[in-house]
Amino acid sequence: MSPRLGHSQTAIIHRTVRELMGRAPPVADRTATIGDAIRLIAAVSQRLLVVVDAGRFPVGVITEGDIVRRLALGGDTESQITRAMSSPIIHIGCDDSLLYATAIMRRRGLDALPVVDPEGRLVGLLSLTDALVGMVGPAMRLIDLLTADDTIEGLTRIKAAQTDLAAALLADDVPVPQIQGLLTEINADLHRRALQRTIDEMSADGWGTPPVPFALMVMGSAGRGESALAPDQDNGFILADHDDAHRARFDAYFGALAERFSALLAEIGFAICRGGVMASNPQWRRRLSDWKAEIGRWIDQRTPQHLLASDILLDFSHVGGERVLSDALRAFITETLAASPRFVRDLYAIESDHTVALGWFGRLRAEPDDDSAAHGMNLKMSGTLPLVEGARLLSLGAGVAATGTLSRLERLAALGRISGAEHEALVAAYSLISRFVLRQQVANARAGREVDDYVGEDSLTALEQEQLVAALRLVAAFRARLKAEFGTGPFG
Repeated sequence: MSPRLGHSQTAIIHRTVRELMGRAPPVADRTATIGDAIRLIAAVSQRLLVVVDAGRFPVGVITEGDIVRRLALGGDTESQITRAMSSPIIHIGCDDSLLYATAIMRRRGLDALPVVDPEGRLVGLLSLTDALVGMVGPAMRLIDLLTADDTIEGLTRIKAAQTDLAAALLADDVPVPQIQGLLTEINADLHRRALQRTIDEMSADGWGTPPVPFALMVMGSAGRGESALAPDQDNGFILADHDDAHRARFDAYFGALAERFSALLAEIGFAICRGGVMASNPQWRRRLSDWKAEIGRWIDQRTPQHLLASDILLDFSHVGGERVLSDALRAFITETLAASPRFVRDLYAIESDHTVALGWFGRLRAEPDDDSAAHGMNLKMSGTLPLVEGARLLSLGAGVAATGTLSRLERLAALGRISGAEHEALVAAYSLISRFVLRQQVANARAGREVDDYVGEDSLTALEQEQLVAALRLVAAFRARLKAEFGTGPFG
């Protein structure tokens, strides 16, 4: 049976590990002995100790059970702690989703997880008992869904279950942005698990482990936290900077990793990006310094191709790997574009003809070409996208780092760039249009039809048609003010 989650229960998708983590467990360095571990654990009545290096980065864990087993096998209390610890360590970030952390612990059979800050230093401990507080009934069934094993069949089952999950949430009248947030988090978890599975397979095939730290980022609706039921692959790698002497060898590894990762994602249900926006394309797989240099080139030259690439990258968010790399790239983009108003104006120019699905006399308008007209209105391209782009442009000009459309609108209202009334109206318009799209996607999936962004006018009641017209008019008015602010630019 599909989980049914009420409005209050979906609050779990917004909670982070930081909210429920406890203080850091006792720590020891690599030179400590098993006897030292016994004394440290006993002193604080803990069952787990974390072994850290000089920078307080976790390198292993040791439990009472590990100590007992080591001593039973003939070890002694003067043996080095590294002989008894478990390594490599499984840990979670303090800003990661509580839902994700709970699923990891249940999937791995762990009672607790060390928690690290964005730089990877130990800052706390999350116990499974604390994480499960408040997660009862439907929320627990959702956790159980996410604990499916890492086989291709298990991952595919999670992806396929999103249709029934979205249907249940829509039936419970959960706000669509919350549903999108949950689907995004589930997809992010699938990406992380698929990536780790691919790394493990490559290691077994003799490739070894990743030669340098790297981050996995996603773009498009996933980057904004606005996933629906049919996201394709929009992803990229940010590699830690390394000497050019290693570049060919390292790129051979990451190129193979990206190819295998993309193939696995396709197998479990994420369509290949027709535009090639995937880490398997070298354009979307770069060192951090190279990403910064490339963005600088885009800003200097501002060709339509550069602007389009920027348009794709600007909504990226971190999904896996070393968050510090993603954070560094995000900070660079935010600071650089806030100081480049001409570039933001040129971005508007390549989007200036994006209009809403309204025709003569303010009536709903299907897509103009014959093939798509049979589908109805593309309420992503001619509904939410004009609003998404407008919120992004205003945010870039104001130095707002948020990537989600509603988060951007909230920040813009706080900064006085839009009024409180306009903020509320645009949020309502976005939510309404997105609900119609998601509802149609659920219906299409259940009927075995293509899952896309088209909504037929005949699928809406008379009242819903009136509501949609009003929402699209709000988006159109918002777009009109962008022209006044940004002009048409050299390509308009």
